[in-house]
Formats: sequence, structure tokens, C-alpha cells
Amino acid sequence: MQSNRNLFSALKLEKVVMFVILVLIVMVAAFNIISTLIMVVMEKTKDIAVLMTLGATRRSIRRIFAIEGLIIGWPERPSGPRSARCCASCSSGTGSSGFPATSTTSRPFRRP
Repeated sequence: MQSNRNLFSALKLEKVVMFVILVLIVMVAAFNIISTLIMVVMEKTKDIAVLMTLGATRRSIRRIFAIEGLIIGWPERPSGPRSARCCASCSSGTGSSGFPATSTTSRPFRRP
């Protein structure tokens, strides 16, 4: 265990860094959707006023924009795993730490 201390600390650091990067990616995607919705509201102010004069409630208008947010975000959902698979298949066979990637299907021992 003592001889692998540096390896374990590097793996722990890599895990933390990957989590931070993933959180940043999710935050950027959420910010992109929110900013798109804000721009839509700013562009549609006149239309919202017309809907209000026709009798639409604030709740129904909120529902319209929530549905629009789902329409924007839902089709993008499958692109994350696809791009991850593409990056994984294009990798050169080493992990981000420079160590050789190991297969999860290989076993170091034989089953009886």
C-alpha cells in the first residue's frame, strides 16, 4: 500500500477534477438554456401583453415558457452520452493521468 500512495493520490485528484469539470459543464448548459429563455421573454414581451389582455393568467404564460424550456433542453439530452462515447472511442488507449487504460471485462484471475 505504501508504494502505491502516489498512484492513489493521483487517482483521487483525478476523480475530484473530473467531478469539478462535469459540474462546470452542467452549469454552462443550464446557463445556456436559462439565457435562451430570458432572451425569448425579452423578445416576446409584446406577445405576452397580448396574451394577458386576451385573458391568459400568469400561470398559463409561465407554463408556456416552461414547456418551451423542455422543448429546448429535451432533444439535447442524448447528445451527452453520444459525445462521451465518441471521445472514449477516439482516445489513444491511455487515461487522462497517462497510465494505460484497463478493461473492465478482464479479470486478473480465472474462475473455477
